[in-house]
Amino acid sequence: MVPPLLRIDGLRVHFGGVLAIDGVSFDLAAGEIVGLVGPNGAGKTTLLNCVSRLQKPEAGDLFFCGQSLLEVPAHALAGLGIARTFQNLALFGSMSVRDNVLAGTQPKHRAGLIAHALVLAAVRREARGANIETDRLLEAWGLSAVAMQPVSELSLGMRRRVELARALAATPRLLLLDEPASGLTVDEADQLAESLLALRERTGLAVLMIEHRMRLVSALCDRVIALNFGSRIAEGTPEQVRTHPEVIAAWLGTRQ
Repeated sequence: MVPPLLRIDGLRVHFGGVLAIDGVSFDLAAGEIVGLVGPNGAGKTTLLNCVSRLQKPEAGDLFFCGQSLLEVPAHALAGLGIARTFQNLALFGSMSVRDNVLAGTQPKHRAGLIAHALVLAAVRREARGANIETDRLLEAWGLSAVAMQPVSELSLGMRRRVELARALAATPRLLLLDEPASGLTVDEADQLAESLLALRERTGLAVLMIEHRMRLVSALCDRVIALNFGSRIAEGTPEQVRTHPEVIAAWLGTRQ
């Protein structure tokens, strides 16, 4: 059997007296798009924080390509092939769109300090490659026209595109998305789904995403996992989870 790209095994996280994650386990295969849904406070972002090493679980483990992520510092994840975006955008506001995306190519650089100091051929090759990849991503995500503008001057929808382009600049195998459609119009969210599906088709990218819009979840996800009070309450196709009685009671029934 082909091992999963990501394995989450019995994660448990407390915040004081609150059990944020309660023994959650699931696998994610290469090229699979999996959605995490549930009400606010269900533990979704805490789970993503554990995968991206921003939160240390008190029990359980996480494996990426068979390697425990608990042995990997957060700054090394991009080099392994894991990238992330945030619900509250984490961009360099005073830098240009192009420089933000260019910064995302850094984990692919292999030349050392001495090579950079001497501006050796390897450094020049890496710089050319990074610039080519940056221009390609700017074009692909409709950012070429605003490439030299400071990110702080852009609309929320455009800034979300910049963060996605920057995350993809490291050529990840797994992309973690925390409410990528937050603040987007319906049309922008539909375009996001189309772009991510096309990207998966071209590259085999796997995605683990938190999202509240069931329209986007249904259009994008192969499988959905529903959490409530830190526990997994349902798993299946978007339609199976959307109509699951526990999910309706916990979340959907209060929002529709």
